[in-house]
Amino acid sequence: MEKHQSDFDYKEAVGEKSSEDYTQDIAEARREARQWLQEFRDGLRMEEWIKDQNEEEYILQQQQKKQFFDMKI
Repeated sequence: MEKHQSDFDYKEAVGEKSSEDYTQDIAEARREARQWLQEFRDGLRMEEWIKDQNEEEYILQQQQKKQFFDMKI
């Protein structure tokens, strides 16, 4: 039986990267996405915490003013 030379170029069709390289690229992209998401969530939590602190400070100031006016009367 004769072997025929194929004109199919595997490297041209598939590329130089192996499936392991693509797997590593995908894993790295997922790590970066998770890190960005974690930083985003941390930022939201910090904003919420600051908002809560400001509200608490405002409430305390209002209570102090009310107590001051109650004492004057």
